[in-house]
Amino acid sequence: MLAAAAVFGLAGCGGGATTPSVQSVSGDGYRFAAPAGWRVTRASRMTSAAKGQELVSVTVFTLGRPFRPALWEKTVPELDRVASQLATQLGGRVTKLEGGVLAGRRSRSYDIAFTRGGSALVERIAFVFSGRREYQLLCRFAGDDSACRDFRTSFRLD
Repeated sequence: MLAAAAVFGLAGCGGGATTPSVQSVSGDGYRFAAPAGWRVTRASRMTSAAKGQELVSVTVFTLGRPFRPALWEKTVPELDRVASQLATQLGGRVTKLEGGVLAGRRSRSYDIAFTRGGSALVERIAFVFSGRREYQLLCRFAGDDSACRDFRTSFRLD
């Protein structure tokens, strides 16, 4: 699906190339799709794409030891605590939490609703572990979460 969305196609009779609706963004050991035209920024541990207040980003943290799936049940309460603290910092609240799978790995996701500059926003944050790395996927949106959904479904580990 990502490959199909990112491919340049030919437009009708004129045969001209169409503008893709997404751009492929890569970081150290991962890649994802972001809306075309969003500004991509890379820092030491983070890669993001943004337009206005809307954002998709991946931040990578190095773990002291490789993550083992057997630790998942002990990890979830800590992730819940981190999400709750983030909601407090944003002056918002966790409105949704769920387990799932991202990039073929078990994940934990949270929706945090808050207001910034008079706009109602949601930050959807997910945690994914692989080896000695923790990937924090973050997307911020106001209303339409399609960029967030595309970002999360396109996220891949290299």
